[in-house]
Amino acid sequence: MKVKGWRNIKLLGATSFLTDVSSEIMHSVLPFFIVSLGGGGFIVGVIGGLGDVISNIFKVISGYISDKIRRCKSIVALGYFTSSLSKLLLSFSTSWLHVMVIRPIERIGKGIRTAPRDALIAASIDESQRGRAFGLHRALDTAGAILGVILAIALLKFLGEAYNQILLIAGIIAFTALIPLAFVEEARMEKKRAKETAKIPLRTWIVVITMTIFAVGNFTYMLFLLRGESFFTGEMRLIGPILLYLIFNILYTVTAYPAGALADRIGKHWVTVMGYVLYGISCLGLAMEINLAAGVVMFILYGASYGFFDGVQRALISDLSPLEARGTVLGVFHSLTGFGTLAGSIIAGLIWETIGWNWTFIFGAV
Repeated sequence: MKVKGWRNIKLLGATSFLTDVSSEIMHSVLPFFIVSLGGGGFIVGVIGGLGDVISNIFKVISGYISDKIRRCKSIVALGYFTSSLSKLLLSFSTSWLHVMVIRPIERIGKGIRTAPRDALIAASIDESQRGRAFGLHRALDTAGAILGVILAIALLKFLGEAYNQILLIAGIIAFTALIPLAFVEEARMEKKRAKETAKIPLRTWIVVITMTIFAVGNFTYMLFLLRGESFFTGEMRLIGPILLYLIFNILYTVTAYPAGALADRIGKHWVTVMGYVLYGISCLGLAMEINLAAGVVMFILYGASYGFFDGVQRALISDLSPLEARGTVLGVFHSLTGFGTLAGSIIAGLIWETIGWNWTFIFGAV
């Protein structure tokens, strides 16, 4: 049964927009907050890694449950509420041990909502329009990230190192994301589908594995920012990489919907490949000794690559998944690519430390 498709997409996009505003404010100050509470670089890494691992596990679980109960919205709402509450509780932390407990719970919320939300998007719109639907959702999501980074800079300027207050503001914004979510309509499967046994085509798993291999080379954005730091001197070494990060998010935002529309016309697999190629070119460029202008171009390509592949590959996986197992397949996809990125980030970091930063980006391109 189809619900009011584009209304759902816009409401889910608004939810993601507000959530990402909150998340980027939190991400911008969380490492410094942990250090101010007595944690070092190792503790920061452990807290971040632990949260990502747990989140990836819950993506499969929530996707499977949504298929079994034939409902997505309630699970999506639980995920957003869990994340919002955790962000609010972070502001009351007085020890890095508190953050070590609360931060993974916030990531669990993300893990719970991701696969069912993508399944809800797919169920809300016709297959012929899924590229645009996922593109619009990713564009709104990333627009929230842009605003979140800008607000984080402003809050740091006006509130200084009052990290608890900044995190409290982030937590309040996170709860506002539940308002548009309340108006999203549930997309339920037809009853005749309920007793069918899901048969997932081999082609679907081949595509998921291919995307997972790419994810290994798609390492953390933080290494891109470290590379970006080398283009600046003096005080700009702090602000410059953040500006490059803004360029990345802006290009991601403005290309996501057009890339989705293009995918609906020429094929989602072709646009996904275009995104992979753009990512490879950006890595090759950053592996070379280049100046700031060339570096900006590489970050433009880096952002555009996400606009081309991130939402479109979700739409492609949705198309290749049987209706009665779509949540499960999306959960496996998100989990495997998440673990792939985590593994790739560890490998890329080791290459950076042992061989050199340029070989890190050659690894990403390959």
